[in-house]
Amino acid sequence: NLAKSLGTTPAPRPAARARPVQATRTAVAATSKISLSSRELVQLFLNLATFVKAGIPLLQGIDALAQHSESPRVSSLCKQVAARLQQGQPLSATLGQLAELPATIEGTLLNAERSGQLAESLVLLARSLERQRNRLLRLSSSLVYPCTLLAFSLLIVMLVPTYLLKGQLEFYQAQRMELPGLSLALLRLGQLVGWPGSWLALSLGLAAAWAGWRRPRLRHALKSRLQRLLDRLPVVGRLQRSYWECQMLSSLAMSLRAGVTLLEAIPLATRSTDSEVWRFQEESIVVALCIGRTLAQALQGTGLLSLMTASLLV
Repeated sequence: NLAKSLGTTPAPRPAARARPVQATRTAVAATSKISLSSRELVQLFLNLATFVKAGIPLLQGIDALAQHSESPRVSSLCKQVAARLQQGQPLSATLGQLAELPATIEGTLLNAERSGQLAESLVLLARSLERQRNRLLRLSSSLVYPCTLLAFSLLIVMLVPTYLLKGQLEFYQAQRMELPGLSLALLRLGQLVGWPGSWLALSLGLAAAWAGWRRPRLRHALKSRLQRLLDRLPVVGRLQRSYWECQMLSSLAMSLRAGVTLLEAIPLATRSTDSEVWRFQEESIVVALCIGRTLAQALQGTGLLSLMTASLLV
């Protein structure tokens, strides 16, 4: 108001101060990656493949997905991807920077861009993710009833000695009768569950575990410890190694179908397993292939393949 009364205009603020803030916001936004579900990834890749096959420019198709997608996360991702593509960045690098994707997907898209088989690779990725999603759904649905029954049984075991058999246990203790060790353990466990402080400690522990799980470094350390712990168990460890083996071979097959060379597909497949054991053997497999050994010999040298898989590869 004072400037208007004097007939002068205030000097504009220098734009140099606003640039660091904008750059900082851009850097912060770039560091936070968008996490998409398997269903959202399948729909995204199928839509992109349809656009490419129909001859629609990739940028135009991504803009259409950003405007008409039902998922807010997919819409936000497509908007950021479209902005990066307009700057000249490739699709594989853009998705790898903005979304949380397995290493196999980013490597497959990179080689698809090099070979010109983008539509075929997108369909292949979508089908592979759909098969993985269906397997997980079948596994989770088959484990719902056993887990519910187990939780209900544990709840009964912990609550019955404390509340329903409280009078009988007090009578046994008054008569100085020795209870079996299992009965005493269940009694102490029931008393611990009945104490309010135990529930508070459990809630705080779960909250701390959830907060730590959201940190990438701590989550990676927890995963590594859990993998080593499960690997030592007789039955669970064998199942875990079989899962890693299937995941590695399926990722390797998908990369080779998409036109990825064998030497480039090995690191992508080992990283997709999310296993430190396979990642540790990645260099030895590549070196064995470089000196002229076959794929079966290189994988057998790691000692991680089962006998049946090794015989099939030979």
